[in-house]
Amino acid sequence: MPKLRPGFTVIGIDEVIQRYKELQPDGKFFDPLNTAFFASNTPKQAYCAPEKAAFFITGESFRNNRKYTVRVLDWETGEIGNIGPFNAYARSHARKIAIKTANDVAKGAIQLSEVRS
Repeated sequence: MPKLRPGFTVIGIDEVIQRYKELQPDGKFFDPLNTAFFASNTPKQAYCAPEKAAFFITGESFRNNRKYTVRVLDWETGEIGNIGPFNAYARSHARKIAIKTANDVAKGAIQLSEVRS
């Protein structure tokens, strides 16, 4: 696993959901009906660059085949975007992408605007 830059934090997904709801009070991303429809699950951890973004993964199941998507929550706007293609990764690979991207953004190696698709 890549080393995380000092100041970069691992946070709980509940903190991400809370921040999203504060910034997007009418947002539906974490709505229970949506997550049930997509048979979606979200692991308990996210990777946070303070005042920039939180990076996390979601798993969606189609035809009994679960794949994962890497997500980013913009810490200022509450917008959620994908990093890479939707529903394309094994869980361990998605997690590695989330950590590497979070680390790169935290270090300033890439800008947040460069990672969203």
